[in-house]
Amino acid sequence: NIDGEDYLSVITFSLGGTKSEKFIDEVISHDTQIDELGNVINEVTIKRTHTFTDDTYHQWKKILNSYGLKDLPDPLIDILGRGENKTTIRVYVPEGSTLIDATKATETKYDGDLKKTYFWTKMDLKAGESKEITIKYKLPFVLQLNPIATYKLTVQKQPGSKGSLFTKTI
Repeated sequence: NIDGEDYLSVITFSLGGTKSEKFIDEVISHDTQIDELGNVINEVTIKRTHTFTDDTYHQWKKILNSYGLKDLPDPLIDILGRGENKTTIRVYVPEGSTLIDATKATETKYDGDLKKTYFWTKMDLKAGESKEITIKYKLPFVLQLNPIATYKLTVQKQPGSKGSLFTKTI
């Protein structure tokens, strides 16, 4: 991390053993407010939607029936995607960022290997559900606005994920 450069990476860790992550759509918005003194306040909103539907189940059933598999036990359907998506979420930000507010219980932690602060929370989604969390925090640096400053943001996608829809506003 370069001093004075903003950073964001949202990493989710699945818990519980279901394979529901492929049915999760994620939208991340990152809003930055810079005051007249150069203080930088960010607000990140993460919205996750579990898209597994009865239509998905019926499509699977039709395909499996064509292979002679007539009975698909509910626990198997749950493991393959319909089950509750239980995750922990880490929102990585510049080292030294301070939490101002969050819409859900959130802990501030530090990753010494990455030299990043992160905000940690949990989110559980049942099939068809959408939930969101908003985290507001202050960056550990002040932009020097005399006479002009450059704001830089690096955003990293979670390796192996299908990606998120990302929106940035300043």
